[in-house]
Amino acid sequence: MSDARRVSQAHSHAVRVRYAETDQAGMAHHAAFLPWFEEGRVGLLRSLGTPYQRLEAEGVHFPVREACCRYRLPARFDDVVTVKT
Repeated sequence: MSDARRVSQAHSHAVRVRYAETDQAGMAHHAAFLPWFEEGRVGLLRSLGTPYQRLEAEGVHFPVREACCRYRLPARFDDVVTVKT
């Protein structure tokens, strides 16, 4: 096996919906989801023992070139959303 690590199952990261991320109806704005995905990605790397800062220091970057999301249910203020990476 190469030096790359294989992830055998999804990493879960809990995010609480903040008031500033919601609209007047109390639902999270669609733009709030992308930073949550980033939190999940950084959490996955941290759980693998490879902090993102170390990768950047080594010249490794993970630019997001495209993102797609299917919204199934609204996330509301103070909900805890689980991001699976």
